[in-house]
Amino acid sequence: MATPKNTSVIKAFDILRLLGSAARPLSAQEIARDTGATLSTTHRFLLTLEEVGAVARSVGNLYHLGMLISELGRNAGSDRILTE
Repeated sequence: MATPKNTSVIKAFDILRLLGSAARPLSAQEIARDTGATLSTTHRFLLTLEEVGAVARSVGNLYHLGMLISELGRNAGSDRILTE
C-alpha cells in the first residue's frame, strides 16, 4: 500500500507556484480561481503561508511571494554538505 500524500502541502505549493509565475500580485479570489480551491480554503492557506513568511500581503490585499522563499532559494543553490 502506498503512503498517502499530504494534500495540504500540495495545495500550499500550488499557491506558491502560482504566485511565483504571476506577473503581478494576486488577490485571494484570483488565487482561488486559478488553483480550483474555495475562497475560504484559499484564505486559510494564505494566512498560514503569510505567518511563516512564505507569502506577503501588499496594499489592497494582494499577495506575492515572501522573503522566506527568497531565503530558501538562495540556500538551495549553495554548496552545503549534509552530514549525519
